[in-house]
Amino acid sequence: MRLVRRLEEIIALLNEHQIPVVPFKGPLLAQLIYGDTGLRLFSDLDILVPRSEAVKGWKLLRQSGCEPQSRHFTAEHFAVYMKYENEVDFYCGSRIFIDFHWALTSHLRRSYGFDFCRDRLNPLVFQGKDALRLSDEDTVLHLCIHGANAVWAYLEMVLCVAEYVDQHPDLDWELVHRLAGQLHCERMLYLGVFLAKDVFNISVPENIWSKIECDKAVFQLANAAFANMLQKQQPKSSIMEELASIPYQLKLRQRLADKIRYILDRLLCPRKKDWMAFDLSPRMAMLYALLRPVRQIREILKTGIGVGSA
Repeated sequence: MRLVRRLEEIIALLNEHQIPVVPFKGPLLAQLIYGDTGLRLFSDLDILVPRSEAVKGWKLLRQSGCEPQSRHFTAEHFAVYMKYENEVDFYCGSRIFIDFHWALTSHLRRSYGFDFCRDRLNPLVFQGKDALRLSDEDTVLHLCIHGANAVWAYLEMVLCVAEYVDQHPDLDWELVHRLAGQLHCERMLYLGVFLAKDVFNISVPENIWSKIECDKAVFQLANAAFANMLQKQQPKSSIMEELASIPYQLKLRQRLADKIRYILDRLLCPRKKDWMAFDLSPRMAMLYALLRPVRQIREILKTGIGVGSA
């Protein structure tokens, strides 16, 4: 209830300053699937704004009392940070976390953001506040991408795909597949749909199912997803978890260019931890890309020393 109230306040704040806002996942997904925000567990709030309005929205959230995860950030830092990341984390009081997005996800061929979805966005009234929401097709595609990137960490991720598909029998599957092709994430879509059908026996159009059956990598990826869901082991460290997931992440991508792009992004694209680890001036912010490999090597060495001494 506290999170829902906070989301209402954020939507009202952004509306007041003419910033279009698209809430997704969290309480909105609970409302769309179950008709009640109390019937799905969520721990943070996800909102999407146009990239062109992200700096303005970032400033407004700070002025409203929210603190970014990287407290040394300035607006100049943030403008550079946006080139590498798709979201920034905010803390808004006790145990309220906001994922402020200008793109739904990263590491895709093109930005999956507000502009990409603009023509398909639908009006939404959430708790009496005007907002926008993703189309049904974008919702299903994003749920599949989000689950795939997280190695389907929880069974509930699969359930959300199954419930949404089951409740939208008029879903335009050709559009979903076409959007996945534009983003180069067809295999992520196939994996999500396969898991939803395998576990919850959803109905899938024959033309989509035949594409899934022709992609043998989907079955290998599904085994990895089930192992992650049901046999989860604590990783030695976050860096070791990242390294362990690389073969899976590469298999998710069908095209060689996308595999190469993913490797380069992992090596050189600064992530949240890099921005938190080093406090550089905005003029030097481009150096975060060079410091990332240094931090990764340092984490690997620390993990190795810890294992050896144990």
